Amino acid sequence: MPIQTGSTMPANARMAGNGWRCLDGYRLADGTDGAPPACTAVQPPAYALKVANGWACVSGYVRNDQSCIRITAPSYGYIRDGAVICHAGYALDDSGACVAFSAPPNAMIQGNSWVCRAGYERNGEGCVAIAMAAQGVVRGNEWQVPRRISPCRGSMYCCHRTGTCLCSGEWMAMLSRIPPGRG
Repeated sequence: MPIQTGSTMPANARMAGNGWRCLDGYRLADGTDGAPPACTAVQPPAYALKVANGWACVSGYVRNDQSCIRITAPSYGYIRDGAVICHAGYALDDSGACVAFSAPPNAMIQGNSWVCRAGYERNGEGCVAIAMAAQGVVRGNEWQVPRRISPCRGSMYCCHRTGTCLCSGEWMAMLSRIPPGRG
């Protein structure tokens, strides 16, 4: 609440800077019809608490104009910080319900989405096998050539799906030069 100046300090107010402001739990009621400004008690509705010079709904309720209405969690969901969160394997649809979804072949459910299994990468709404060299080894969603056949003197020879192959130290140096969000 801004500091009020140019008028006499009313009851339920305190000095602040060059003027006054209403105490917590009170709000400024403008002087209408020439009446001086006053600090009136905040009257929170049911399921609300006084907060500074206003009010806020308690957990499980949301503000709707001058009242608090209860949020109800759908089946397979719960409420956190005023929002509906669906259990793992379920996603919130347009009607506010938590509906089950399934992962495509070669994928697994992770939270409210899905990820491709090792050796596969996302392609649209599915997972496709990562193409690799005949002697490559899958490491997550990339593949590498084992050390014994690598030209990198004992370190891993990393090949990206684009066909770029580098020794692991060179690979890490290249990755460090890529701007965040571009890799």
